[in-house]
Amino acid sequence: MNKDIYPLHGAEQVMATSAKFIDQKGNVLPSYRHLQAAMLLDRLAIRYSVVERGGRTLFLTERGEIDVDEIVSQLSDEQPAMKTIEISDASLNFDYAHFLPSSPKCSVLHGHSSRVIVELSGFVSDDMVVEFGEAKSLVKRILNELDHKLIVARRYVEVRGDSVRVSFVGKGGRYTMELPSSSVYVIEGESTVENISEHIARRIAAEVSRNVRRVVVKMFEGFGKSALSSVV
Repeated sequence: MNKDIYPLHGAEQVMATSAKFIDQKGNVLPSYRHLQAAMLLDRLAIRYSVVERGGRTLFLTERGEIDVDEIVSQLSDEQPAMKTIEISDASLNFDYAHFLPSSPKCSVLHGHSSRVIVELSGFVSDDMVVEFGEAKSLVKRILNELDHKLIVARRYVEVRGDSVRVSFVGKGGRYTMELPSSSVYVIEGESTVENISEHIARRIAAEVSRNVRRVVVKMFEGFGKSALSSVV
């Protein structure tokens, strides 16, 4: 299971766990198709458990043991359509600093002004996927945690009480900074636009309504550059 590191608050690092194919019951499934089957069963209020038989992952229901293909073929016609909403408000922006030691141009400390567009896909509940104001508030709260922070990979950070020491080798030599922990936001991988957008998508997915099944975040880094991350 992959682990994302959430922001440093004082000397704390908060760990969050995510996995690619986990159903609402916490079962780890071998493929997205299995996850689709589990979503169908959940949506139709069909009780199930996951069992292994002869190297195959099966779903045990009141109808007996059935495999993933049988579930999808039998129940897909009964499944309500998924809907998608887009949140592209101009206020969904943040400024941040970062560095990328492996990049000749970006291996010095520098900053960007970024904005995001968020898509939320899921089943309709009370005639909507999620209330726009609620979704916008969630996204803005997460972006505010990144705003005007140094976003940095965990490998470059050493916690020292209420401060952190950030050290890396970049263009021209070694860079070392002693910073208040409140000015640093730590993620697992390098602070590329690809990884930051994925981190934001996972943060949203962890807190948004349960009927939302996919979160897509498009993050713009300056002009003409962007990355798209999709989390199921």
